[in-house]
Amino acid sequence: MLQKDPNFGRAGVLIIYAYVEKGTLSQALAGAEVSHRLYGEGPWYWSVLTYSYGRAGQSERARRELEKLEKMSRHEQLDPVIMLWAHLGVGDKEEALADLEKAYSEHFGF
Repeated sequence: MLQKDPNFGRAGVLIIYAYVEKGTLSQALAGAEVSHRLYGEGPWYWSVLTYSYGRAGQSERARRELEKLEKMSRHEQLDPVIMLWAHLGVGDKEEALADLEKAYSEHFGF
């Protein structure tokens, strides 16, 4: 998909998550940097960083990124799926489940 449309954000985010699951943090972070250049420092960017650092075992860094998202959420409504991925990254399963339920009930989706 990215070969046909390099600016297709969803495909880029999915690839970042695939790199994280593969255990290649450097490639995930490189993908996040591309996303940052294309779309700026929006909520998905911070969510991806939170998830990536958390899954890589860098919990302190992941928590710092999550704090940015939480601060943002106090000023604007964020897609609960954004928070879901961030909470999964830091291991907050209860919060992630609450985010999933909210996304479902409010018809949000990725």
